[in-house]
Amino acid sequence: MEKPGIFSRIVFAVLALAFAAALLLAEAATVVNPSRAWFLSLIGFCFVPLVLICFLLFITALFRRSRMAWLLLLSLVIAVFFIGRTFRFSTPSATGQRGPSVMSYNVGLFANAASGASSRLDLADSVAAYIRSVGADVVCLQEFYLPNSVNEKRWLASRFPGYRADYYTLTGQNGTAGCVTLSRYPVIRKGKIPFEGSTNMALYTDIDTGGEVFRIYNCHLQSYNMSIPFIFSSVRSEEKMEESGRKFRRFILARAKQVDSLVADMKECQVRSFAVGDFNDMPVSYTYSRLIKDRKDAFKMARRGFGGTFSALLRLMRIDYILYPDGLDATSYAIDRVKYSDHYPLLVSFKPFQ
Repeated sequence: MEKPGIFSRIVFAVLALAFAAALLLAEAATVVNPSRAWFLSLIGFCFVPLVLICFLLFITALFRRSRMAWLLLLSLVIAVFFIGRTFRFSTPSATGQRGPSVMSYNVGLFANAASGASSRLDLADSVAAYIRSVGADVVCLQEFYLPNSVNEKRWLASRFPGYRADYYTLTGQNGTAGCVTLSRYPVIRKGKIPFEGSTNMALYTDIDTGGEVFRIYNCHLQSYNMSIPFIFSSVRSEEKMEESGRKFRRFILARAKQVDSLVADMKECQVRSFAVGDFNDMPVSYTYSRLIKDRKDAFKMARRGFGGTFSALLRLMRIDYILYPDGLDATSYAIDRVKYSDHYPLLVSFKPFQ
């Protein structure tokens, strides 16, 4: 095999160094608070493609007998500790009797045009019928919406008989939007975690399962509030690039503060707790690393393959989660590809709670 020329070797070395460094920075995003280096969160969002690119560069480096293979190998070895958050090669065998089930679903304000519904209220009725058909014991909804002409309490009571509905919504010009937690178990107490200067929120609901009280945190953390077409169009405009950068920074810092507030409340909680909902962040992130502490990820424990929960970008984005307390065991994890929202609902079944 002919030895590559010096220019080719330099170009390859620069590429290998850049992507290996990017992958290492993505991995660092799990432990570094975005307030210290907010851009790491953006790099962490690209963890999966960075792993694929570094793997291809590593194979190429072996063929080229390049010393950069060692750096690429180092970044890939470290990535092994994080890849399980995004892709599972095998699923643990589920044994024992199935018990309670928990659903998480960002319903997208009942505004998804791809659903084919004639109105948002019709789509809300379709989603309610779908949730009843699934029959989960606890249901956490984010981006719930009803027009001002509809009474929330009566609507929820009529659509979800047998459930206790706890909700917190913000009233706008045309309707109310927020989070809803539905429970078939008795509710002991409820409340919300306020996020300063944001319409995002987290509810908590303490439920009595008969043997133990658990707290369910229903979370909708800060999103980027930018459409994918806008992000791609920003590449062609320096002004839009600067605007996107400012927005990314502002929303990443806001989400980090929300996570810290949420974790502070969790530490004060006297019962074991679930963290459920739309975190608007990838598994290789500060957000996930903070919230997974003292909990298990239902995806990791009961799913095989990719766990994408967002319909865009080839379904590679896992931004919705059901994290549950140590001592419990998930027996199944399902992602239903229904088209009611740009998010997909998650359904996790557990062994009976002790």
